[in-house]
Parts: sequence; structure tokens; C-alpha cells
Amino acid sequence: MRSLLFLIPLILVAGPAAAAPRHILATPRDGGAGFSIAIPPGLVRQDVRGIDSEVSAFEGEGIALSFDYGWYSAILSCEAVKESCAERRETVGGRTAHVVEAQWPFDEGRGHRRYVGLLFELGGPVRLSASATCVDERACARALDVLRTIAFEGGEPPPAATPETPRW
Repeated sequence: MRSLLFLIPLILVAGPAAAAPRHILATPRDGGAGFSIAIPPGLVRQDVRGIDSEVSAFEGEGIALSFDYGWYSAILSCEAVKESCAERRETVGGRTAHVVEAQWPFDEGRGHRRYVGLLFELGGPVRLSASATCVDERACARALDVLRTIAFEGGEPPPAATPETPRW
């Protein structure tokens, strides 16, 4: 009994455990597999609507995340900001992602001057474009960690792109 009384003040001081990240599941209107992602509690869902694809947005902690899943999702590249941009491929959720990281010479309105994005070609014309604008390098590192939690639900992965036939 004494040991239990000792634990009660410890529990009161420590407080409840931090909330686990939320998992958001999206299924494109155009067919294909759905996906889930772990969203930290500090990022709040924004009210956005897509026209021809499934879209979602979250903001907070110096990060604005957005997702566009469907036939007309954006293609990511370093065309506009060549001198401050890097592109690479990375495996996320068991699929190949085209990763773009950039720093803009201008402020896009919220103090966000950095960008990180992932593009997944999901077969046929279906793509997932997941990206974030951020206030600084540290916020973009956190955003990339969130984007790396993407997991695909069902559906067959598309054939791997070869160097001769890149998908982007």
C-alpha cells in the first residue's frame, strides 16, 4: 500500500502521456490504393476541397502540410528554383518517392521560405503529391519525418521506374 501511495504523486506530476499521432486514411476518387499518415497533434486539419482529387491540409508548428491524391496531382521538380533545390529518390511506405527540397528567395506569405515534397507515381495517371512549406530548416526536417510516415493501403504497386523511363 505504501508503494502505491508513493506512485500517486508521481503520476500527478508526470501528467498523462502525450497524445499519439492521428492516422488519416485517404482513398482517391479516381481509383487505386488509399494511404495513411501519422499527423502529430500540433498540426491542425484545415478546411480544403479538391475538384478532381482527394486533398488534405494541416498547419501548425511552422509547417503547412498538403496532400493531393488523384489523376491531376502536381509533378514536383526543381525547375523554378534550380540553385537552391535538390532532388532524389527515396523509399517511403514501400514505394519509390521523388523527393524535392528547396529554399525560396521569397516569403510565400506565412514566413515559409523552405519546401519539401514527395511525389509517388501509383500506377496509370494516379499520383500522391505530399508536401510542406516551412519557416526554417528544422521545421522542414520535422515535416519530412511526418511525410515519411506515409503507408499505402492495398492496391498493387506500380512497376518500378527504370533510368531509361523515369516517371517524373
